[in-house]
Amino acid sequence: MKIDSRVLLDWTEKYYREHARKAKEEGLAWSADEARLRAFCDTRHQWELLYGTWDGGGWDDEEGTLRRMGDATAKYNDKCIYAVAQAVLSSEGQERGMLFIDSQTKETSSLPPATVPITTVVAPVHRPDHWVFYGVRRREGVEMFFADSKGGRPRVNEIRRLEILTKRSDPSFPEMTSVVIKRLPCPSQQDDISCGVFATEALRRFVNKDLSSADSWPDPVELRRQHAEMVNLHKSSKGCMPPDAPPGVNPLHV
Repeated sequence: MKIDSRVLLDWTEKYYREHARKAKEEGLAWSADEARLRAFCDTRHQWELLYGTWDGGGWDDEEGTLRRMGDATAKYNDKCIYAVAQAVLSSEGQERGMLFIDSQTKETSSLPPATVPITTVVAPVHRPDHWVFYGVRRREGVEMFFADSKGGRPRVNEIRRLEILTKRSDPSFPEMTSVVIKRLPCPSQQDDISCGVFATEALRRFVNKDLSSADSWPDPVELRRQHAEMVNLHKSSKGCMPPDAPPGVNPLHV
């Protein structure tokens, strides 16, 4: 029998809310339950934002994600960016110790510990109606890179969030807030919808250590085609897209 995931999620959320309410009324210690509730609500939000309804096997709308990537009139969403990131970070020859931080990950999220020291952090960030990209490399010190197709500036709160989340997975990771931030090559967008395409391409080029001039980048339509091709190749080699946990709850460690 197939269980309707939304019914299960609704029931579980209702249960936790009612349990926490009664515990509070009775004056019991309920901080652990509250934390579990918030974690669950974040999980549900992430899951449905990224995957739609869970059907027991993966995205039920993966073809819709590919259609969005190929539609020059549609903005990239979290699903599109995460699918490309998964393909890029999992490709052959990539070093281990990479951490992908989803745009919706909360500072209060419980992140799993890294199995190897984190050397690289990639983080597309969604501001209101706009995508930007942060990349961080750990060598002898820390190097931070930033790309914004509208020419905007990095923000302290965004950097602080990346630092907190990275240290949740690898407490030995150095501080980020005092580092000099370098600009990554990135074209200026000529429309209102290509920011996600450029942020995703900045991620890909950062991971591949490709700092070629923004003038050499293909136009957004061609980038969309390339991204969809990468996702299709990854999907055919792995059998699914993306992995069976949303990045906001279980970030992609490679």
